[in-house]
Amino acid sequence: MRTAATAKKEQLSPLYTVRGVVILDTATGERLAAKYSPWWQGAATVKDQIALERKLYVKTRPGKKGRSGAGSGGVEILMLEDTIVLHRAGTGVRVFVIGAQDENELLLLGVLNTIWDALLTALFPQPAAPGVFAGGALDRQL
Repeated sequence: MRTAATAKKEQLSPLYTVRGVVILDTATGERLAAKYSPWWQGAATVKDQIALERKLYVKTRPGKKGRSGAGSGGVEILMLEDTIVLHRAGTGVRVFVIGAQDENELLLLGVLNTIWDALLTALFPQPAAPGVFAGGALDRQL
């Protein structure tokens, strides 16, 4: 229920905001990590957060009729209640970035891509190429 105090609190929020970031397990839909904005009343309690995460998982699970799924690494945009949600799924995890209904999608996309790249770097580190500088063109110029 939205009260006058809640409305005033949401008006005082920064110009561009992310209401929440959620990372769920692809197979079970369980929360791996989540962070919600303290001034967003839509996820004020843990019960509200779990209900929102369940809705996100059910709405984006692959095999749902009429959905191709974002399993190929593409980004999907969803409207859920009074929020806009950008979603990306990969092997093992689904990442959701939640914003206000009138939020800038490019801002949310930048946040989603940054989190996705950070996860890829942390989970699948790339070995350094040993011969990039040794005996190459850069070595001859120095």
